[in-house]
Amino acid sequence: MSNCLETNRQLIVIGNPGNKRTSFLQKARTRLGLPPAHLISYLDWLRYKGSPGELLRPYLQDGKQLPLIRLDSPGEQFEVERELIALGAVCAEEGNRMDPSTEALYQSAAALDAFHPLHHLSTAARISPQEARYLIQEQGRIYHPAQWFRGFCRLLHQIKQQAEALSPSVRWMNDPAEIALMFDKRRCHQLLTAHGVPVPPIPAALGSIGNYEELREAMRTGRMHRVFIKLAFGSSASGIAAYQINPSTGAEVMVTTIGQEYRDQQPVYYNAGSLRKYTDTTIIKTIVNWLCEQGVHVERWIEKASAPAALHKQVFDIRQLVVGGQACHRVARLSRTPITNLHLRNDRADPADIGLTPETIDRIEEIAQATMALFPSSFVAGIDVLLSRDSLKPYIADINPFGDLVYDVQFNGCSTYEWEMTCIYKG
Repeated sequence: MSNCLETNRQLIVIGNPGNKRTSFLQKARTRLGLPPAHLISYLDWLRYKGSPGELLRPYLQDGKQLPLIRLDSPGEQFEVERELIALGAVCAEEGNRMDPSTEALYQSAAALDAFHPLHHLSTAARISPQEARYLIQEQGRIYHPAQWFRGFCRLLHQIKQQAEALSPSVRWMNDPAEIALMFDKRRCHQLLTAHGVPVPPIPAALGSIGNYEELREAMRTGRMHRVFIKLAFGSSASGIAAYQINPSTGAEVMVTTIGQEYRDQQPVYYNAGSLRKYTDTTIIKTIVNWLCEQGVHVERWIEKASAPAALHKQVFDIRQLVVGGQACHRVARLSRTPITNLHLRNDRADPADIGLTPETIDRIEEIAQATMALFPSSFVAGIDVLLSRDSLKPYIADINPFGDLVYDVQFNGCSTYEWEMTCIYKG
């Protein structure tokens, strides 16, 4: 296979050294006879004194090679999380003083929030950069997600600006602007709806649900008794809740990954290791109001199709990888609950083993490819496709620009990272 590869396009990875994605990518390149990718850590970039684009200069100004940049997930490293929260603080013009290193990051971008046009929909109070850097890691705790996402979008904007200023010929595996778009479930819903790609309907117009009471009213008006409430920029099921109201009695139930505790009489939220079920209105209202303050996406709860009896009739959806515009690796995620994410100890299966016909698999591939076509400057994403229980109609549930960490699934004899590298270097 390596004989077919063209190695004149060097790969630069901006990510967190030592995590699974970076390690698997480097191993794939070794197996294909490719040199290791050049690695720049997010932490080095975020803490760089001066213009962090200087970290790219040795690679982008080598005229012998064509630069390609892959941005990997910034997750799984708390120091990076803290720096992104610091970067997402209000800027100096809004009355908040910053330390010189953070101020330099702000000044390096002409339009701070160009990649985050909906930042005004988050009303949560922000903390200062100094406070962000003093945060202490607690397992699973969700720290200031709206501020984190604003900082992440600012970082993406800065990386794109500085890389392209150094080398107009730079190419991206996934364009930073499109990574920011994929991350925001509200903007994705707008984009897919405008292009006729099926997504679960929403109960009210964007930005009109700002608290628990407005959610209840939107559900009543839209005649939706069951909805999914999602942190607008969450991933790995962080900040997601399946919520339903009995239309006759008004009784309510929430199944969610969100745990809640009180510290100094203030609620704090964390990702529980297993799903929680709440029926108490006071707790549900507190969680919903917090999600709305951070930024929320609400959509109809479409009941998922079920697997055969041999797999205990669990509901499922499909993680479908799309690389270079073509559907490739896929895995079915099965659960006895409405939330199917695999890290919640749910089951996985080959879609062929749960009774999906070739025609249904074709529809999954088609909708995933149609979705990816709306991101013309991006090469790879994991598309989550749900099938409705009765008709098996496919809907797009989520788009993950870092969704290629799919274990033990091969396509054309390749792992996900081997296939990506093969497609790139074949041209």
